[in-house]
Amino acid sequence: IAVPEVTAANPSPVAAASANEVTISVVTDPPGATVVLDGVRLGTTPYTGTVPAQKRDGWLKVRKRDHIAVKTKVDRAADIRWDVKLDAAKR
Repeated sequence: IAVPEVTAANPSPVAAASANEVTISVVTDPPGATVVLDGVRLGTTPYTGTVPAQKRDGWLKVRKRDHIAVKTKVDRAADIRWDVKLDAAKR
C-alpha cells in the first residue's frame, strides 16, 4: 500500500497540567475531522479534551470523508497540540 505524502505539523508536547491527565488539542484544515486516540474516538475537530495520562506512547489519528487520514505517535504523558492539513483523497 502506497503511503501518500501528507502535510502535517508534528504534534508538540507541552508540560502536563496534571500528573493524572493530559490535554489533547487538535485543529484540522478542513475542520470536522474525527479524532481517534489508540482506536478510541474522542470527537471532531476543532477538538480539545482531556484523557488519562499514561507512561507510554500512543497513536493519534484524524480522518475525514474524502480526505487522506493522518496518524502520528504521541507521548501520552504530556499535553499535545496538533495542527494538521488534510489532503483530499484522489478519485
